[in-house]
Amino acid sequence: MRVAFYAPMKPPDHAVPSGDRTVARLLIKALEGAGSDVQLASRWRSYRRLPDAWDGASAEAARLISRWNGDGLAWRPDVWFTYHLYYKAPDLIGPAVARALGIPYVVAEASYAAKRNDGPWRENQVEVRAALSDAAAVLTLNQRDVEGIAQVVGPDTQLVDLPPFLDLSEIDAALGGLLPMTTREGPAHDPVRLVTAAMMRSGAKLESYERLARSLDALTDVAWTLDIIGDGDARPAVEKAFARFGDRVTMRGQLEREALIRAFADADVFVWPGIGEAFGMVYLEAQAAGLPVAAIDVDGV
Repeated sequence: MRVAFYAPMKPPDHAVPSGDRTVARLLIKALEGAGSDVQLASRWRSYRRLPDAWDGASAEAARLISRWNGDGLAWRPDVWFTYHLYYKAPDLIGPAVARALGIPYVVAEASYAAKRNDGPWRENQVEVRAALSDAAAVLTLNQRDVEGIAQVVGPDTQLVDLPPFLDLSEIDAALGGLLPMTTREGPAHDPVRLVTAAMMRSGAKLESYERLARSLDALTDVAWTLDIIGDGDARPAVEKAFARFGDRVTMRGQLEREALIRAFADADVFVWPGIGEAFGMVYLEAQAAGLPVAAIDVDGV
């Protein structure tokens, strides 16, 4: 099966690492592992941090339709597959291309919240609803999304539960063939090595960093160190939040994936509040490296 893969929020080959990019790459690996021939359909991004108009979506859809709507093509998709569809990143390309080519339109990790029907995001909501109503199948990675999606999909749309997953062979390679690992037994390091990893941006991520710092205020009588892995526009604010802990906290910056997994394996506990997380791939990665996780019982976490 030939699959046209599209991620309107961030293409899977984007330079900035994130859980979103990780899931996109894992979905491609899974599709290829099942025997599909996957090609990235487009790198055009619909993501908007604030409500704003789009430019270029119609032209991009027309380009793809023209490219694939002919006879004797060496490669023409059998299905369109969109990953991560929600009000800040609606799919403005896939439904039009799938209709023009007469192929199924499939979505993974979509969300639809009726509270967005009014207000500044209402135009985006219209696009999200239209796309979901066209979907032949919606793969739900987060169970809290199912109720909203069910309200807007068509009567023949298949809702498929797809729990988040990892490529353990990749983690095993980073750890030098130490999988399967289990949570550590016996004494931890002295001082206890805490580690966290997340993008540094305003909103829920910064709020989580600040919550973590406040939590550590209650543990100043315990011997611990904390490695913070990540980078972004909010790094000065993150540094300010942890400045009071002095050399207990080390800012590691952005790490490549293998270095990230090794950093997890060298620690004792992964700590991340996870405010607003859909499900948090980083938790699964830390657990796969043998770490217990401390988080907040909230949302997708």
